[in-house]
Amino acid sequence: MRLIPVLDILGGQVVHAVAGRRNEYRPVTSRWTRSCQPIDVARALHDAYGFREFYIADLNGILHGRPNREIIGLLVGLGFRLWLDAGFRNVQQVGQWLAEIPCQPVLGLETFTLEDAHCGQDDAVLEKLATRPALLSLDSRAGQLLVAEPCWRSWSVAKVVQWWYERGWRHFLALDLAAVGTGQLHWSLQLLHAAQTAAQISSERRKSSVLVYWYLGGGVRCLDDLHLLAGRNIDGVLLASALHAGRILPHHLSSFVQV
Repeated sequence: MRLIPVLDILGGQVVHAVAGRRNEYRPVTSRWTRSCQPIDVARALHDAYGFREFYIADLNGILHGRPNREIIGLLVGLGFRLWLDAGFRNVQQVGQWLAEIPCQPVLGLETFTLEDAHCGQDDAVLEKLATRPALLSLDSRAGQLLVAEPCWRSWSVAKVVQWWYERGWRHFLALDLAAVGTGQLHWSLQLLHAAQTAAQISSERRKSSVLVYWYLGGGVRCLDDLHLLAGRNIDGVLLASALHAGRILPHHLSSFVQV
C-alpha cells in the first residue's frame, strides 16, 4: 500500500483542509516546517519522510478555475511526481495541462463535465486518458456525491463507477470531504466499499480479470488506521493532517511503500 502526501494549495499557500469547509481553510501548521509555501512544505516532507510524489489539490483551480500553474511547474521542475487535481472542467483542459506539465491528472466528479448531453463525444479521449494512468476522484460529502456533470447527478456511486469502468478506467479515489482533516474515516470507507462492489460486479459481467487500483483520501488519523486500511484491498492512501501533526512519523512507514 502506497502512502501519498497531499498538498492542498489555496492562494499560493498550503492550507489545512478540514471537512471541505474551504472558506475556513487556514495556512498549514506543520511539525516539519514553519513555512506554508508549497515548495518548502514539499521539500520538508521529502526530507523527513523521503516522499518524492505528491497529490496536489489545487483549490484555486477547483473553486475558481484559476490554478496555481507556476507553483505546480516549480514542483515538477524539482523532480517531484504529481497527481494533479487542478479542477479540470473537461477533457480539453486536461489535454492542455498535459501538453505543458508532466503529471498524472485527477478528474474530480465535483468539477468535471462532458461536452455533449449524450455523454458520447468524449469517450475516445477518456479511454486514452485512462491508460496514462489517470485517476477518477469520487468526490462526496457525508455520503452524498458531489457531481458537476448533469448526466450523473441522479446516479448512484455504483452507476458512476460502472460508467467509467466501461470506458477503461481502473484507478479510482474514494474521497469524502467530511472525512478530510476530521479523522472520520468511516465516510471514506463507506464510499470505497460502494465503489469496489460496483467495480467487482462490472468485472464479472465483462468476464474481465483486469486489476482495479483503489485509493482512499480523508480520515486517516494514525498508524493504526494505516494497518486497518492495509487489509482493505487499497493500493494507495492520501495523507496530510496526520503527517503535519506528527501522528504518523517517518519510522512508522517502514512497512509501507513511500513514493
